[in-house]
Amino acid sequence: MALKTFKFGIGEGYQEISLPEEHILQVIEGNEVPKLDDVQAATIEALRNPINSKPLQEVVSKGEKVAVIVSDITRGWIRTPEFLKYVIDEINLGGVPDEDICIVIAQVHIVLKPEKRILQSAVRKLQTVSKYISTTVWRRTWCM
Repeated sequence: MALKTFKFGIGEGYQEISLPEEHILQVIEGNEVPKLDDVQAATIEALRNPINSKPLQEVVSKGEKVAVIVSDITRGWIRTPEFLKYVIDEINLGGVPDEDICIVIAQVHIVLKPEKRILQSAVRKLQTVSKYISTTVWRRTWCM
């Protein structure tokens, strides 16, 4: 039985796994892309020149309330703290002030005993403010 070995990047290292070739139906690999060095420029470019849509500044307008939904801290690879400020800035340029913007943090649902749920909720809120979203952006857009 021939094995095919796959190598996955995890953190600073790699993990290898070998599977019997007859169990592999298809391998789909992503395209190589250059490392993104300038998150600000890339975010602004994407928001001002989206595919099949108007620029974000033209989608929102003064008088509207806007909710920006982001992943919680468990999805760290999305790197929200690196681009969220620029999303908020683009919404501002569309005429929506900070007080009309709400950041909604989508949290992972985990079934826990009630006392653990309360503690976990408090810890998440603390992590969100202190680590996940920059305190500057959080203060600008805080809502409940």
